[in-house]
Amino acid sequence: MRVAIIGHVEIIPRTSRILDALHVVLIVHYVYFYLVINYANITALTKIVWSFKVSCYILHEPLLSY
Repeated sequence: MRVAIIGHVEIIPRTSRILDALHVVLIVHYVYFYLVINYANITALTKIVWSFKVSCYILHEPLLSY
C-alpha cells in the first residue's frame, strides 16, 4: 500500500537542509574573519562581523518569538 506524500512533508526537510547549510556558511565566515583575517589583532574583537548578526537574526530570532 502506497501512501501519498503531501507537499508540505517534502518542503520541511529541504528547508531544514537549506537553513543548516546557511548556518554553516555564516559560521565559517565569522570564524575566518576573526582567526585568519584578523590574526593577533585584539581590536578586531570589539567588532561584530556582519555574518554573526545575520546568523543571529535569521536562525535564532524565530526561536525567540514564541
